[in-house]
Amino acid sequence: MIVKEKQLPIKINKLEALLRRISEHHPNRSKIESEYIKRMAGYKGEKSLEYYLSFLDEDYYIFHDLRLKGKKHFFQIDVLILTSKYILIIESKNITGTLIFDQEFSQLIRVLNGIEEGFQDPINQVKHQEYQLKKWLFDQAQLEPEIESFVVITNPNTIIKGVNGDLATKLKIIKGSNLIFEIEKLNKINKLNKKMTHKQLCLLSKLLVQQDIPNNQNILREFNIDPKDILTGIYCDRCKKMSMSRTNGKWCCAHCQKTSKYAHLQAIKDYYYLIGPSITNKKFRMFTNLKSRTTSYKLLSSLNFKSSGTTSSTIYHIEI
Repeated sequence: MIVKEKQLPIKINKLEALLRRISEHHPNRSKIESEYIKRMAGYKGEKSLEYYLSFLDEDYYIFHDLRLKGKKHFFQIDVLILTSKYILIIESKNITGTLIFDQEFSQLIRVLNGIEEGFQDPINQVKHQEYQLKKWLFDQAQLEPEIESFVVITNPNTIIKGVNGDLATKLKIIKGSNLIFEIEKLNKINKLNKKMTHKQLCLLSKLLVQQDIPNNQNILREFNIDPKDILTGIYCDRCKKMSMSRTNGKWCCAHCQKTSKYAHLQAIKDYYYLIGPSITNKKFRMFTNLKSRTTSYKLLSSLNFKSSGTTSSTIYHIEI
């Protein structure tokens, strides 16, 4: 049973908005593009797991992208599966090439096109997640269930190697296509564990959803972007330019002549992801390069956002 579905992470939405609204020549653009490519690869890898997870029956409680707060630090889990006998953490990795897991030095080495590159050791990563989750479960619900973990390589073409036939590596690292079979093995290994009741599983599921805190980091601050560098205007999704203006009740692109009634909706989303969740008539006009206060009012009013403040300084609370 899917308790928390896989959704496009807010970080990817923010990166897309930022790439739309900074210059092609901005000195930090390459860093943003690299981060976006990495995040999208991870998202696609995690999405590919949905097919294999769909074979699990209703007795498995599945959560995607949980971010929980311990006493001092946040920790994030790609996929968490609750069962009556154990809890499974899945760390998803969508990395191409040949992966060499070296447990002696706690490192992952990727070889691609003859070039070696080092990555954080995902085995240590899931061990740390196990440690944090155990403490969280005891602190929040006085539970001490058995916790298992896998690092799942989602790219079917990736080659996996261990150093010196490391057994620990073999037990932790699996391919996505083997996930269900490995879960069946875990069921046999943990069959004698103390069983959590249906009521306990439901209460724990509710608690996990309540305590989930998505990462809503300020993207401009993260990449050291001056707000003055954000491009204003209405984006044309055909020619990829901020080139649309309002004419006769619709948006028209000066570059490719595409027209749209609703191109301002993307601008509202960009503002939400880059600036914040509330906007005024004046700020909307500045962000979209609209000159008419009346037109701006009509567009904002048509969105039926909740609002506060007086008529002259109404604040619209954006809902995405």
